[in-house]
Amino acid sequence: MNPQLKSDLRLITCILPRGTGVAVLHEIHEKGIYRADIHAARAFVGSGAGGVFDRVEKDILNVVIAAGEADDFFEWIYHRTRMYEVPGGFMFMAKLACGSPFLLPGGIPSETL
Repeated sequence: MNPQLKSDLRLITCILPRGTGVAVLHEIHEKGIYRADIHAARAFVGSGAGGVFDRVEKDILNVVIAAGEADDFFEWIYHRTRMYEVPGGFMFMAKLACGSPFLLPGGIPSETL
């Protein structure tokens, strides 16, 4: 295996109410974690036998983190995003087969979203 690839990584994925993910992403970057991204997605969700469909839009937040930090970070995201409150969200964590390191060069100013 390529020595640059790491296999002790976890991917945390969060499905959040639309418009809530960017603030969380900023806080993740402030913690020095730059292997994170956010994008928006939409779907039609069916409800009941009557065939009524609702259009929903969500923010999808992905964070790649070392396995040793993953459980604590998962819990931090759970509480920070208030998953336990309505409208809540959904999140899960998975082991990555491998991933490459991502380091920002020194001296580059931070960009805003």
